[in-house]
Amino acid sequence: MEDIFTNVLNFSAWLPKPSSFDEDDPSAVLEILKGTDWTQPWLIGIIIFHFLSLFLSIYLRKSLLYQCISLIVFTLLALSSEIFNEYASIYWERFADDAYFDSAGLFITLIFNMPLLVNIFVTVILAICNATDDLIQLKKLELSQKNKKTK
Repeated sequence: MEDIFTNVLNFSAWLPKPSSFDEDDPSAVLEILKGTDWTQPWLIGIIIFHFLSLFLSIYLRKSLLYQCISLIVFTLLALSSEIFNEYASIYWERFADDAYFDSAGLFITLIFNMPLLVNIFVTVILAICNATDDLIQLKKLELSQKNKKTK
């Protein structure tokens, strides 16, 4: 009886576990977000990594070297997420409370790849903006030199 009362008070016990999701169901994403314990240190680390990398992408938007390196690193991380998912599905007990990593990779796609793709998109947009600014400055310089020659 006491066990039932404890489960009623434990709200997270009511939520479905991420490993029981149907990959074809669009509502699975919301169920994953609801069913995830966001206080686990490894999840907090992933969240901090994504926010820090997004902040650095915006802060260092004028650095061509950072943009190139970050695009390569983020792309390699996104491409290697399948390997991460395989290892995490085997060794999840070492760092997680629940088996979040399914064979389809829905959890790692949502938690790891989607923020990486957003960061890649932001970095590419910032690179296009930088290229546009450089092109405008170059054209202004050309026009000013052309005006100097005509005078």
